Amino acid sequence: MFVLNLIYISLVFFMLVFSLHLMLTRHGNLYINRMLGILLMARGFQYLYGWLTENGHLSELMFVYKVPNALLFIAPSALFLYVKGFVTDQYKLGRYEWLHFLPGLIGLAEAIPWVMSSRDYRNEVLEAIGTQQSFFAHQDPGFMTHETSMLIRTGMFLAYAGAAWVLVIRKGIFRSYASNRVGCNWVLLILILATFGHSMVLSAMIWDRMNPELGHAGFLGAVRVSILIYLCIMLVIFYQPRVMYGYAFVAAALDAPNRLGTLTPELWQSFRKREKEQETAGEGMGQTGDTEDQEGLPGISRERLERWKRNLLAFMEQDKPFLNPSFRLHNLAESLDIAPHHCSYLINIEFGKNFNQWVNEHRIEHFINLYQKNASTHTLEALAHEAGFSNRRTLHNAFLKIHGQPPGTYLQLHFPTSPDIVAKG
Repeated sequence: MFVLNLIYISLVFFMLVFSLHLMLTRHGNLYINRMLGILLMARGFQYLYGWLTENGHLSELMFVYKVPNALLFIAPSALFLYVKGFVTDQYKLGRYEWLHFLPGLIGLAEAIPWVMSSRDYRNEVLEAIGTQQSFFAHQDPGFMTHETSMLIRTGMFLAYAGAAWVLVIRKGIFRSYASNRVGCNWVLLILILATFGHSMVLSAMIWDRMNPELGHAGFLGAVRVSILIYLCIMLVIFYQPRVMYGYAFVAAALDAPNRLGTLTPELWQSFRKREKEQETAGEGMGQTGDTEDQEGLPGISRERLERWKRNLLAFMEQDKPFLNPSFRLHNLAESLDIAPHHCSYLINIEFGKNFNQWVNEHRIEHFINLYQKNASTHTLEALAHEAGFSNRRTLHNAFLKIHGQPPGTYLQLHFPTSPDIVAKG
C-alpha cells in the first residue's frame, strides 16, 4: 500500500507541477503548451481525487470533489486541439475553435451547487464516499451524479480521440514515420493511451453497473492500470528529457539558446513536407541540407516577421553561429525559439535566399575580413576553417555560387596588395 501511495502522490505532483509550468511559460509554442497543460492538470486532479478518497482525507477532498469539473470537461477537446496543433503547426485557436470549450460550462454548473451547499451537507456526502470506499457519491447536490459526469467525460474523450485519429491519418503520419520516428511515436503514444485508457474506464463502469454487489471494483482496477501507464510515461521522460522537450513539453529548449546542438526535426515539419510533396507533385523544393519551405505562410503577420528578423540579425551579429561548420536550420530555429520552416520562410522572404546560401554569405564576409588582417600569416584553408567552412572545397564552391569566381581569383582581383595568401593556399 505504501508503494501505491508513493506512486499516486508522485504522479499527482509531477502532473500538477508540469501543467503549471506549461500554462505559465512564455517560451515555445504557447498554444500547444497550454493544451497539454490542461490535459495534465485535469488528469492530475483526477488522480489527486482518487488518492484522497482511498486514504480518507475528507477535509482535503472537499476542494477536489466538484471544483475542478470545468477543467475536466474541457480536457477532451484539449486532447484533440493538442494533436491538431502538432500536425498542422498551429500557434493559436482558430476562429471558432473556442466552441470546443463550451462543455466547461457544464462542469461549472455542476460545481456551483456543490460550492454553495452547506458544510454539513458536504461532509455528509464525503463521509458516505469514505465509508463505502467508493469514488462516487449516491447523493449529490448537482444536477447529475459524479458517476454520470464521469461517463459523459469518458464518452467525450473517446469521441475527440476518434477525431484526432482521423486527423493524423489524413495528414500522413504513417507515411512520415520513416523520416520522423520519434515525433510520430509520441503522437501515436498519446492517442493509443487516450483511446485504450478511456475505453477501459468506460468498460469498467459498464461492468460495475452490471455487478452492483462488487461496488466499483472495476473502475478502481481501471484507475490503477492507468496509473501504471502514466508511471511508464514518467520513466520515459526522465530517461530521455531532450526527446520530451522536443516533442511533448515544447515550452523551451533544454540547452542554452546559443549552444548548437542536434535536434530531431519537429513532427509538424515532416507533415508539412509530406503535404507539400503531394501538392506540388514533383516540383522542386530547394533542398540543400535542410528542408526549405518556399510557400507563403498566411498566418504570419508583418509585425511578427519584423520581430523575427530583428532577433535573427541580432543573433547572427552577436553570437556568429555560422562560425560553427555544423550550424544548421534547426539550430537557428532552436536559438530563436520558432519553428524551422518559419526560419526558412523568414530567410526566403526577407533575404531572397535559401538557408545555405544565406549562411555562406555570412561566412564569406567573415572570411574576407579575416583575410585582410591575416593574409601574410594564414593559408586559405586555415582562414576557411576560422570562417566556418568545413574545408577548402566548401569555401571554393561557396565563392563560385556567390561571386562567380574561385576565392584565389576573387582575392587577387580585389586585394592585389596581399598576394602571399594565394601561394600559401
